[in-house]
Amino acid sequence: MRQQHHRSAPRSGQGALRRPSSLPLLDAICKRLNQRVNFDNEQSVLGLYERGWIFNGVIATMSEQEARYVRALASRHNSWIARQVA
Repeated sequence: MRQQHHRSAPRSGQGALRRPSSLPLLDAICKRLNQRVNFDNEQSVLGLYERGWIFNGVIATMSEQEARYVRALASRHNSWIARQVA
């Protein structure tokens, strides 16, 4: 008998997050830390936010859209930063 391999459907909330067109804090963090962003890797993006969080409100301020994006990203990956985003 032949086995069928099914990909499991993404769980609710586990699809790709909708990224805002403008990410002022992430842009500033990348410039400050001389980093590039790989948007295909959510944990890499989250890592940049975590490393550069000290710059929030100093070199740039998040828009409401960016704050929602960061909160969703951090919640999905159980990051401490989820509690920091108002």
